Amino acid sequence: FTWALRDSTGTQRAAGSLTYQGGEWNTRHTMPTPLAPGLYTVQYNLTDGGRSGSAVGSFSVGDLVDITGTVRDGKSRTPLAGVEVRAGGNTTQTDSSGKYALTGLSPSALSTISATKPGYTSYEDPLQASSGNRIIVRDIDLSPASPSKPVITAVTPQYEGTFLAGVPFTNRYSARVTWNGNPGVVDFYYDSKLVASVPGTASGAEASFDVGSGPSSSPAVRTLRVIARNQAGTTSDPYEKKITLAPLPNWLRRMQGVLLCGLSTRCTASVSLLDIQKTVPLAILDRIGADVSVGAELEYDTQSAQLDLVVGAEVSRDWEKAGARPEFPFVTNKLKFYVGNKEVSGSLKGGARGTFTILRGWEDLRLLIKGSLEGRFEATRINLLNYFGGLGTALDMIGLRQVTDLASFPIYVIIGADGEVVFVLDPGLKIESGELNGSFGVELAYEPKLGGLAELRAYAGGKADLQFLPELFKDFALQVYAGYRARFLGKLVGEGEFILIEYPSSSEQGAQWIAIPVWSPDAREGFRPLKRDYLDAGPPRFLAYEPSTGKEQRHAAALAPIERFRAMASGYSRAAGGEYHVELPFVSNTFPYSEPSIAARGTELMMVYVADSGSADPARFTDIHYSFFNGSDWSQPVAISTDVRAEFAPKVAFDGNGDAIAVWEREKDTSLGADASIEAVASKMEIVWSRWDRTTRTWSTPAALTHNDHLDHSTLLVGTMEDGSLSAVWTENPSNLLVGSGAEGSPTASRVWWVRWDAQSRSWGQPSLLVPSVVGRPPESLAGAGRRAIYAWSRDSDGEPVTS
Repeated sequence: FTWALRDSTGTQRAAGSLTYQGGEWNTRHTMPTPLAPGLYTVQYNLTDGGRSGSAVGSFSVGDLVDITGTVRDGKSRTPLAGVEVRAGGNTTQTDSSGKYALTGLSPSALSTISATKPGYTSYEDPLQASSGNRIIVRDIDLSPASPSKPVITAVTPQYEGTFLAGVPFTNRYSARVTWNGNPGVVDFYYDSKLVASVPGTASGAEASFDVGSGPSSSPAVRTLRVIARNQAGTTSDPYEKKITLAPLPNWLRRMQGVLLCGLSTRCTASVSLLDIQKTVPLAILDRIGADVSVGAELEYDTQSAQLDLVVGAEVSRDWEKAGARPEFPFVTNKLKFYVGNKEVSGSLKGGARGTFTILRGWEDLRLLIKGSLEGRFEATRINLLNYFGGLGTALDMIGLRQVTDLASFPIYVIIGADGEVVFVLDPGLKIESGELNGSFGVELAYEPKLGGLAELRAYAGGKADLQFLPELFKDFALQVYAGYRARFLGKLVGEGEFILIEYPSSSEQGAQWIAIPVWSPDAREGFRPLKRDYLDAGPPRFLAYEPSTGKEQRHAAALAPIERFRAMASGYSRAAGGEYHVELPFVSNTFPYSEPSIAARGTELMMVYVADSGSADPARFTDIHYSFFNGSDWSQPVAISTDVRAEFAPKVAFDGNGDAIAVWEREKDTSLGADASIEAVASKMEIVWSRWDRTTRTWSTPAALTHNDHLDHSTLLVGTMEDGSLSAVWTENPSNLLVGSGAEGSPTASRVWWVRWDAQSRSWGQPSLLVPSVVGRPPESLAGAGRRAIYAWSRDSDGEPVTS
């Protein structure tokens, strides 16, 4: 077997052979890399003993275009042989079947296509290759030449395609006329009705009229008939062009009155399907209610005959077609339910995609709906201090909720639902397939507020899961569980969880009333590194530009949150009283205590968060990552600085120069082992900072704000102030205690410091003591505007939270 590759000039560019000898195949070839743009042919030759054969194939390289079609007699409709066809500087002739082909043409050279044959009127029409279109099919009708009457050589529409029956669509049609005399009048008949009579020009005439009016229930191929009449009164032969209309599906007729067509190749509509705003007062829970608005957006493209429908309560999307308008109206985004003073939000999104052909009608008209509802809210709270004359309520009223948290047990209600359902839309709406699941649970917890560096949570509860589709209540599961978790400075102090009741059980013996350790506590392990189970799914993955799933793409256009996010950033405003939000998945498989912080400047955003560096060191594997949003796109998240030391709790703000300033907590050195004590680790925590230069888009090398041998933590950052400055506040404890103790002024009490960032000098000032003594771990807040910053905190004056 041999082959040879030749370019359009016949010059051989490559060759090869494949032979079978001695029980094995051998191949040889020469091949230039890469091939230059152009048209190539391949000659194949096969020899097998006394038999042989050959074949020839062709292909093009680069952004080249092929033009094919058939030339017919415009009156008799018979194919014409020997017609000379020209386009893009190339010429060919039709064969005996009237077919022609011009291959390997440059799109930039295409302006017109012409056809000539003795005895016929010459044909010429504009020609342009669409983006990505490698093959153009252009059939041509030549009219027999007549010296006495006008000849219509072509009728070209402004918009090609299949239109919707019963939906107005104004289209413009241009008729090219060889008058054989002075120009007269061109009449346009649509479905045998005169729709326009237009005075002609030297080249012809054009008319605009509605092609979509009429019945909407059945497909139709209608006829446009054009006749030209010169000033001498001589009339041309009729020129006919077929126009295809697609019937409206039954479900689409509801939108028929709001479909807008004719401004481009697209018809669009936006309607509200459901709007509920109702609450019911209750004695115990105060109220229950719903605020739900579901809308639909539709687009039909006449060129592709493709229909896209998007339904949702949290949906707007990019149509992903060349020339599509960048901002499509948003679907109303309310899917909220109220229980007491708590709110449960969900999402509902879906869509359908179908294509019409005159032979098969509408194909693949199926609607995929995906929805979820998830809520975890505090139904009530048991406060032990209330058993002392309502002390807990009194402390809450004066702002000491953090104190009452130490003696409070919240009861959480957990609800959820998720699933997807595929509906067949025509001839009637029915469920084709789907899965819908729900869950309900109650949980009692103890979770005192200990600040960003520490976490303590003990809990017990139960959760039931059940299935609604495809079979109602076919699957039911129940778990009763209990557990606890404690961490400090990015390390575990202890954790454990048990399943107390499980149905069905893994042993298939019904409900299990025996404690099953999900993960077991082990006091001997002590202070130890956090588990990194989240990395089992792989390294962190940037999700902001993840495409839609294959199933979504089959049933609906891509539901792209990043496009909705961009539209919000570009200043899209909803109707008065409305609201809009976008949930944009950003990073998966990330560090569970990422503590993201975000700053805004106009349409720009800067986000910083704690990320897993991937280090094998079990005690030091966190970096501070950042991503910048320039008003259109998020940058790929990367580390501000790759540092082997552990880093936590970042904060970020823009200064008056538009630079971003980030501060965070970092381990001072790497001298401590993974088994170091809590006190030893705390003594090495310092505050560091870095500046992002908006001109170079780079961060400065992180530098220390504090430098001592005790705990610095809980940084707050505020700005931009009137002069472009920022202010930072943090807490220190000389005894390495997260919670200050003892009398005020004692070595075990905490202190609060502050420092000012000067935007002009791009440097920090000298840190100053703000609060000389803080006992306990009181709530705090920092705010600023104009020329003033305010720091607020609560104070325990005698070291006994219960008494003051």
